Amino acid sequence: MSSSVLSSPMSIADDDAMNGSSYPRAGGRSRRRSFTPAEKLEHLAGYETACERSEGGAYLRRSGLYSSLISEWRRLARHPARVLPELVATGPSQVYTWDITKLPGPTKGVYYDAYVMIDIYSRYLVGAHEPGVPPRS
Repeated sequence: MSSSVLSSPMSIADDDAMNGSSYPRAGGRSRRRSFTPAEKLEHLAGYETACERSEGGAYLRRSGLYSSLISEWRRLARHPARVLPELVATGPSQVYTWDITKLPGPTKGVYYDAYVMIDIYSRYLVGAHEPGVPPRS
């Protein structure tokens, strides 16, 4: 029994076309689109007006968007990201931070809590306290 390799001119041409520059991945991965906040609001407004006319899906297809993007942008528009407070010290003794650290005791399983207060500007130790340990004189 002999096996024969079937090859047609069409399959060879298709193979060459896939390796050529017309193949979508010939130039590597395409870059993801990114939208500015103004563009996001514009798309949200366009989608809302299209939904009023019952053409929301057509708007998404025409714009090349997914409904998950619209949902995410709508959520961000309603609930903007929180701004974390930032404490800035321009000199010593203005802003302090604290920490609690467990220190090993004299025997296994015994730990002491060390409370520490640190100056943010100079990073010096301002105060420390170990409960259960008498202060030094």
